[in-house]
Amino acid sequence: MKKLIAEIEELVAEIPHQCGLTASTTRSFGEDGWQSLQVQVCLVPPGIEPKRDDWLFLHANEEHHFSGLRDRLAQFIAEHRRTEAA
Repeated sequence: MKKLIAEIEELVAEIPHQCGLTASTTRSFGEDGWQSLQVQVCLVPPGIEPKRDDWLFLHANEEHHFSGLRDRLAQFIAEHRRTEAA
C-alpha cells in the first residue's frame, strides 16, 4: 500500500509540471486501521480564482481502490498535458 500511495503522490507532484495546474492530497486514517486518500486538482491555472465547479476531486477510501485512483490520475495527466510539457 505504501508503494501505491507513493506512486499517487508522485503523480500529484507531476500535475503542476505536466498540466500547469495545482493539486494536493489529503490522507485520513480510521481507528481500525483503514486509510482513505483524496486528491484535489484545481482545473484553472494559478492566478485565476477558482469557482466551485473548477475542482476535480478523486477519492479512494479503501486500499483496493488506490490502484484505480493512481490509474485515473495518470489518465488525467495524459489528457491534460500541456504541449510544451509533452
